[in-house]
Amino acid sequence: MIFETIILGEPVGEGRPRAVRMGPRVRVHAAPKSAMWRAVAAQQMAAEWGDRSPWSAMCGVSVTAYMPRPKSRPKDVSKETWKSGSTVSRAQKPDVDNIAKAVLDAIVQAGIIADDTQVVRLIVFRLMCGTDRDATPRVCVRVDFIEP
Repeated sequence: MIFETIILGEPVGEGRPRAVRMGPRVRVHAAPKSAMWRAVAAQQMAAEWGDRSPWSAMCGVSVTAYMPRPKSRPKDVSKETWKSGSTVSRAQKPDVDNIAKAVLDAIVQAGIIADDTQVVRLIVFRLMCGTDRDATPRVCVRVDFIEP
């Protein structure tokens, strides 16, 4: 293992960049919510990483995003599962690929890896929080060695 952390708070996927025409020029900016989440995540990871230089070899990244539990039971979750309070995987926004992109950008911004092209294995899970010990929305990130 190279690095492991937990980023508390609701997971945010990477938003689509927006283009604004300003006279003859076009200005492109990132979605504010995803830019804010990425900055906070990168700051936390950089503090935990310390002054070490970025990892420059191949690596694998595992991401588990725990989404907040909705107040009412979703139609695609059984009553038994809902009452048990277990974590449930279900289709909802943000998409897992957008979550992965936000996390990878934060890892690069934090200086843990030099470039996200080094990632040769990516595993992403999006789960709904349980009711007791899993009640806190968060993103668990792990960066691992990959043997050539």
